[in-house]
Amino acid sequence: MLHVTGNTIFVQLIETFLLNVLNFQSLIATKAFRCVHAAKNRDVIDFGARRAHSPLAALLAARASYIGGVKGTSLVLAGKIFNIPCYGTVAHKFIQERDSEEEAFKDFLRAFPNSTLVIDTYNTIEGAKKVVKLLKYGYKVSGVRIDSGNLLKLSKKVREIFDKEGFKNVKIIASGDLDEYKIDYLVKNNAPIDVFGVGTRLVTGANFDSIKNRGGVSALNGVYKLVEVYKKKKVVPKFKIGSREKAVPPYKKQIFRIIKNGKIVKDVIGLFDEKINGEKLLVKIIEKGKLVVKLPKLKKIRERCRDQMKMLDEKYKRIRNWEEFPVEYSRKLKELCKKFL
Repeated sequence: MLHVTGNTIFVQLIETFLLNVLNFQSLIATKAFRCVHAAKNRDVIDFGARRAHSPLAALLAARASYIGGVKGTSLVLAGKIFNIPCYGTVAHKFIQERDSEEEAFKDFLRAFPNSTLVIDTYNTIEGAKKVVKLLKYGYKVSGVRIDSGNLLKLSKKVREIFDKEGFKNVKIIASGDLDEYKIDYLVKNNAPIDVFGVGTRLVTGANFDSIKNRGGVSALNGVYKLVEVYKKKKVVPKFKIGSREKAVPPYKKQIFRIIKNGKIVKDVIGLFDEKINGEKLLVKIIEKGKLVVKLPKLKKIRERCRDQMKMLDEKYKRIRNWEEFPVEYSRKLKELCKKFL
């Protein structure tokens, strides 16, 4: 939640920008967290720039994904601007334009020693065997990427090939229309995948269960509503009714996070000057057009997200059949709702 107070024209002009920033990046950070949570301590990388809805969306999605817990991004510009760790592999094009897959592997490893090779351009299993040959010749390979096919079966076969030859340190990276549901399926079925590259369904916030083939709207419907105005030095309450489920109660508000025994129990939305025993989440950031606090670095924001999620009960974080996190109105706000709504 965000409070904006000021001249009515100025407040109106920034509505679209604020909603765009808050809705989009909150959605992507949440999606990123769900992917990371499903991965169970395996790394997740943002691979989504090519499928984002604009170049700017790709940048902001990389930032939001990093806040949500991904290890890094494949978008080099995001690494430069936001100092996010960059990760990547070889493109299929690089493999295809050489006379042979093996020649392409050698060329790439000469330029980028101890890097990751994509092995599914032609035949994943044969590609893995060619990498084994190069390892025996003394080439250094940190990992291989599988971008298509049955990731569960292929990852197990590829792992067996490398382990049999004593190359247990070679990591397996998987990509190709992944989301939290596919990652959850792969992890629960013991796929020997070390890193997940998540693209399209991350940067678009796709609300789609790719295993059960069902889903909903891929958007966060945050709104921007007037709750009070100042007339003749008096505060005049304003509220929206429309329908009961979309009603917005009047007056400026505060969010109080209730924490007990190191766990977040619930959030309470109350009046701004209410006395409720909880952590106040809304703090003043800008006053009269100037910053009044030092904004945290991106890594600090990421750490805050990580720490808050650790304090959240598992029932709210489950990939399927989750429980809705409790957010409620304070007693005073409930009374106002009865009066105005």
